[in-house]
Amino acid sequence: MRTGGRLQDIKAEAHSRQPELADPEHQAQARAERDAYAAGHHLKKLHKAVGKTQAEVAQIHRVSQSRVSQIENGDIKAMD
Repeated sequence: MRTGGRLQDIKAEAHSRQPELADPEHQAQARAERDAYAAGHHLKKLHKAVGKTQAEVAQIHRVSQSRVSQIENGDIKAMD
């Protein structure tokens, strides 16, 4: 893919090379993955800011420490 140019042109080229990028289901999955990553990142920053460990966060929320770790690493399935 080339560098520079208008964003609209770059998107058009990307979609021509990978048509699935325009698929609403693909886009929804990408958004869900992005949101899970962001939520996990914020959870990690928050528990560190208040001086809590993953184990303490897990105990407060009645989940396992490994579940907290999975969430912090953006595991969508762990967020169910």
